[in-house]
Amino acid sequence: MMNVVKEIKFFNSFSNSKFELINKEKKIYLKKIISNPKIKDFESIQKNNFFNKTISIKNVKTQNIKIKSFNDLKNKKYFISEYIEGNAGDLILTNLGYNEIKLIKNFIEEYFIFLKKNVKWTKLEKEIVIVKLDKIKKKIKIPILMSLFKKNKKKIINELSYIKYFPRSFCHGDLTLSNMIITKKEIYLIDFLKTYNEGITQDLSKIYQEFILGWSARKLDKQDLLRSEIIYQKIIPNNFFKSFSKKFRKVLKYEILMTLLRIFPYVNKNDKITINWLIKSFNKLNKKNYI
Repeated sequence: MMNVVKEIKFFNSFSNSKFELINKEKKIYLKKIISNPKIKDFESIQKNNFFNKTISIKNVKTQNIKIKSFNDLKNKKYFISEYIEGNAGDLILTNLGYNEIKLIKNFIEEYFIFLKKNVKWTKLEKEIVIVKLDKIKKKIKIPILMSLFKKNKKKIINELSYIKYFPRSFCHGDLTLSNMIITKKEIYLIDFLKTYNEGITQDLSKIYQEFILGWSARKLDKQDLLRSEIIYQKIIPNNFFKSFSKKFRKVLKYEILMTLLRIFPYVNKNDKITINWLIKSFNKLNKKNYI
C-alpha cells in the first residue's frame, strides 16, 4: 500500500480510465485505477513490459509495471508508475519545437520498420470482426453515431470480402499523441492496449487517426489548429502510407474504418466537438482514396 500521501488529484481519460497523482517521499507517482479488472487489462500491462524489455529504439522508453499476474491485478485493482513530467496529446501540438517533432518522427519511422520485420501473415478470422462490431453497436448511446455506425458497418463488411490474410505482429494498440509523453530528449509510451485483433495495422490506423484526421487537434482554436496541421505534416508526410505494400494498405483501409467506430462507445452526448470530428472524418474518407 502507498503511504505518506501528501496530495491526491483525481482525473479521467477520454476512455473513462481513472487516475490519481500521488505525492510520496518527494516523488510523484501515477496510479491507474481499474475497478473491475479483466484479463485484457493484464494483457495490456504485459504489452507495456514486453516493449520495455524487448524493443530498443533510441530515446524511446516505457516504465516497467510491477504486476505479477492477473490475480495480482484483480486484488490490487490498480497499478502505479513514476509520474513523467512532459507534454502529451494537444500539448505536444501547441508547445513543442523542432527537436521534439524530429524525435517523434524518428520514433515512428524506426518503430514501423521493426514491426514490418516481425509481421506474420495469417488467415483473417472474420468472425472476430463481426463480434467486435456487435459489441460496439450495443454500447452506442448517441443516435447520430448509431446512424453513422450502421452506414459504415456495411463498408467494413465489404472491405473484409477483399481480405484473406491479416498482418499479425506486436502493436501498441492505441498509438496516438495522447499516449506519448514527450520530454526534451525522450518519448515515454504509456497506456498500451490489448486489442480485439492484434497487428501492425492497428497502430497504422491510429497514426492515420492522429496525423491525417487530427485526433488530438480537434479541440484546438484556429491558430493552434493551423500550427498542428504543419506539425502533423512534418511528422507524417503524404507518402508515409504509400511506403507500405498494397497488401498492407488493403487491410489498413478496413482498419481505419474500424478504428473510428471503436471510438463511438466512449463519446459523451455533450461532446459535440468529438461527434462533429467523427462525422467530418468519415466524410473525408468517403471523398477520397485515403491511402
